[in-house]
Amino acid sequence: MPSVRVITHGDLDGWVSGVLIRDFFTVKHSDIQFKIEYVGYRNVDHAVDVALSKSPDWLFITDISPVENHMLDKLNDRAQTEHVVLIDHHKTVKEKLMPFSWAVFNDAFSASLIVHAHFIEQGHYFLPELTHLAKLADVWDMWRLEDPLRNEAVSLNRLYHFLGYQYMDRIFPARGAISSDVLMKVLEQDENRFIERWIKNLKREEIQVDTQGRGYFFIISDQYISTLANEICNEFDIDYVMVYIPSQDILSLRSVGDRCDVSEIAKKYGGGGHKNAAGIQLGRRLFSEYNVCFHP
Repeated sequence: MPSVRVITHGDLDGWVSGVLIRDFFTVKHSDIQFKIEYVGYRNVDHAVDVALSKSPDWLFITDISPVENHMLDKLNDRAQTEHVVLIDHHKTVKEKLMPFSWAVFNDAFSASLIVHAHFIEQGHYFLPELTHLAKLADVWDMWRLEDPLRNEAVSLNRLYHFLGYQYMDRIFPARGAISSDVLMKVLEQDENRFIERWIKNLKREEIQVDTQGRGYFFIISDQYISTLANEICNEFDIDYVMVYIPSQDILSLRSVGDRCDVSEIAKKYGGGGHKNAAGIQLGRRLFSEYNVCFHP
């Protein structure tokens, strides 16, 4: 029985990437061992190491790349004899992925749309619902604010974070379950109240200025990170927002438009991401070092 192992980022884009890969293999093979693991930058290297020890027939890594270079060398060795595909779109890993023919990189699109194109090139037909799902993930993850699908993408991301990938895996592709109007309305109201409280309580004098003269807020939150930071940037006309996420011990950086390329800040501290959305795995010591004054 052929085996497929998928290691993917634990956000919406990573989840949709896994859904598309699962669709390809379940259509192509009636009997297959399929396993998806959702990871972050803290545990991706360990997950890759474990996956390699299992010697699957196909190994996919999507929307995330190994942190340590020696893990890429391990993957390259395995790619000589088995099917290994790494798909990423975070520009901070572009240079280290370029030498490897089994790595697909394109920072113009989300990982899910790259996965979609990868299998379309192999002659696979995706149902329109799955193609639409990939487009929604792209609109959300690439922060396409003017796209007509923006509101639907925001709602899908709310639902994903509210339910979690385990439940989403169970209910998809039952689109009626995903599109529950009542649930969407509850989520939207909760998010709006949460953001309104933040905006009301923030004070302009709390804006900090980094060494480049850019204004930013430093906040702590576990909820609605992207939309909260976006609203703060616009409300206070600042360059970026840093959000410490206690549950993940991550410093998330968000900006709007061309105000600030936060991926460059993240890269300086060992993180990565996109121009408007990036992150740094902190560790408690590093957080205590920068919780009062952070100078990108």
